[in-house]
Amino acid sequence: MLKTLEGHENKVVGVGFSPDGKKIISGSDEDGTAILWDWEEDLNLDRLLKYSCDWARDYLKNNTEVEQSDRQLCDGISGTQDR
Repeated sequence: MLKTLEGHENKVVGVGFSPDGKKIISGSDEDGTAILWDWEEDLNLDRLLKYSCDWARDYLKNNTEVEQSDRQLCDGISGTQDR
């Protein structure tokens, strides 16, 4: 499940997650705003990490510009297809 968070009028330059994965804060220095987002119960950090790693795995593995030390960023995070 993908979800678009709409609220900023300009590009977002920073994002942070609460330790429990149920809140996200995003900030835009262009419009001077920060927004605290409350996630629905099923959109927690674990699911977000799984979706993100599904998307990034091939890039991390095959892109010659990725540092060797960064290629394992998604190791240990099972994909959404593994549910």
